[in-house]
Amino acid sequence: MRIVSVKLNGQYKGLRDQAFDFSCIDSNIQAFIGLNGAGKSQLLELIAEIFAYVERWQRQDFITNTGFNFGVEVVYQIQLLSPDARQTLFKIVIKPEKEPEPYTYQDDVGWFPWGNEIPVPDHIVGYSSGLNANLQGGFLKNMVQYFDVQRIKLKRQKELSFKNTDDKQYYEINQRYVEKYPHLFEKDSYGEIRESPSGISSLIFLDYDSARLMISSLGMLSKEDLDDVFPECKFKYPSKIVFAYALINDQVEADTVSDIKMLRRVAGEANYLGIGKQSTELQYEMFELDNMSGEITLDLNDPSVRARLYEANYGNPFLFFKRLFKAQQLGIKKWRADDVRGLRRDNYFGNVKKPLKSKLPITIKELLLSDGKFATVNYDDLSDGEAQLIEIMGMARLFSSDNTLYLLDEPETHLNPAWRTYFHKHLSKALKPEFELNTQVLLSTHSPFMISSLRKNNVFMFERGQNDRIEMMPIGEQTYGTTFEILIKRHFGLKSTISQSAVAEVKQYLNSDKLVDKETDRRELTKAREWIETNLGESMEKAYLLGKLQR
Repeated sequence: MRIVSVKLNGQYKGLRDQAFDFSCIDSNIQAFIGLNGAGKSQLLELIAEIFAYVERWQRQDFITNTGFNFGVEVVYQIQLLSPDARQTLFKIVIKPEKEPEPYTYQDDVGWFPWGNEIPVPDHIVGYSSGLNANLQGGFLKNMVQYFDVQRIKLKRQKELSFKNTDDKQYYEINQRYVEKYPHLFEKDSYGEIRESPSGISSLIFLDYDSARLMISSLGMLSKEDLDDVFPECKFKYPSKIVFAYALINDQVEADTVSDIKMLRRVAGEANYLGIGKQSTELQYEMFELDNMSGEITLDLNDPSVRARLYEANYGNPFLFFKRLFKAQQLGIKKWRADDVRGLRRDNYFGNVKKPLKSKLPITIKELLLSDGKFATVNYDDLSDGEAQLIEIMGMARLFSSDNTLYLLDEPETHLNPAWRTYFHKHLSKALKPEFELNTQVLLSTHSPFMISSLRKNNVFMFERGQNDRIEMMPIGEQTYGTTFEILIKRHFGLKSTISQSAVAEVKQYLNSDKLVDKETDRRELTKAREWIETNLGESMEKAYLLGKLQR
């Protein structure tokens, strides 16, 4: 997966009538740098919105309605399943209030129409370290689409399940749903109703709830695999997971019930606790669950539990994640109605943030990580840096085997400086080098540590020009191996590598004219030197000042 270019016709937030060219890249990790408000995050948001819209247009069970109020064109390479494993070039053109127009490129004929089923990334994974929720927009729109599909299907099933429903009523209910939702239901040649298949969206945003599902799913990996993914982390082995489920009649989806039963089988009945009243006779008949709410504890220190978990999910951690992530999306029923209505429109770009720790059909109540010996820690008790490193590296490993586009907004914000210097190395390793052509990481950063790990072709500078116009340009100078001090001064808006409060005091205390005046009283120069040596820590600025005093 490689994005080659994005061209915007019209305006999306602060971006307006401009092209973003990535044809020079030579790696699968690219960094966006620039001052706050320079537009880095907005380009990540736009890319997410584009692919989310294309998915809604391509899927039979999803719908598009308003279209965009701007035009956009994205060119990308994607590796198709073919004997020679070549990457093929595709282009998607979206005009205002129009459906996407897909094209593919061949050397002998150039661009030509492809058809409706254009290949797109298997997964688009998003992450944002700050409180800014804008990157979630495109992801949440498609989550709402999946929720609406399940809500409508469950509503039909509920109507059909009434005991007094006769054949005529049964036919009328089905006929009504076929006419109202032709994208979800159709009649087969025998007059029976067939539902459109409905999987989760390919766009997955990692937040508080889904991050814990992701880390839990990695509990299926071997100790050696986890050591490989999280070399800097002490607590990295999932050892105990407590799942809590709470089902409501009009929110119960068959797969969710099946997944709860799977967790109970894996955990063993001794590790199941029913909560609240027992199921009614009708509920038990429908779902075969003793309680509509309960807790299930997986003890991953038990080899038999790990073996059952591995078998139940065919040894695939992503399958385990997907089953539980799908159930969590039914929690949209508890979101603000105005937010959900807005997210049903293609051209809605308001700030909507998914509620954290909201009431979900299945959630993780407790997640314990082990150091591989005797000590454990609750995931919620990790430092922000530890949690962030585990989330990013775990995410990279979980999705790396497929064609995946990662959109990461400041993914190393909470890491200490030492971990930041290793961030690129560990991220590249977690992405699995053998699948490098499958993945692309676009990330925004304010870290010179990250930039010093990337070659100049993979670093793009954002800044606001005339008329507040956002511009993106290649970095120009070589960044790979450049010292942090030089990168900070050149590209992060600093004239000094010491704090501005120290700079201000230096300027206030010292008269720069006297430092170069040979007639200056030697006692005053000695006094200035003593002040510098006593009050300033080691820095290039200190050495420079002392050098001037020696002249």
